[in-house]
This record gives sequence, C-alpha cells and structure tokens, in this order.
Amino acid sequence: MTDEQILANADSADLDGDGISGIPNYVNPPEYFIPQWYHQEINGQFIGRFGKKHHSSRK
Repeated sequence: MTDEQILANADSADLDGDGISGIPNYVNPPEYFIPQWYHQEINGQFIGRFGKKHHSSRK
C-alpha cells in the first residue's frame, strides 16, 4: 500500500461511522531504511510500517 493510499484512507475521527479510526504514525527512519517510490517524506519522517524483522528471512 502506498503512502498516498494510507493517507487517503486515514479517518482519525471515524467520520464515516464504520467504527474504525486511524491516523498514520510518522517516524524517524532507521539507518537501514531505503526510501522507495511510494514513500512520502514529511519533515524528515516517513509513515511507520513494519520493522527490520519483517524483511528478514525466516528459518
């Protein structure tokens, strides 16, 4: 999911009344982070996603 899609679906006050509210969490990127085309930087921060373990291989 792109940052654009996440931001388009943000609904911090549950205005659509579906019982789900949310706002993107902006974080300072760790040193291993490599921005991709779908990331949008805002004041040096990016929308938080999965951590480094998410991208590591399972054994």
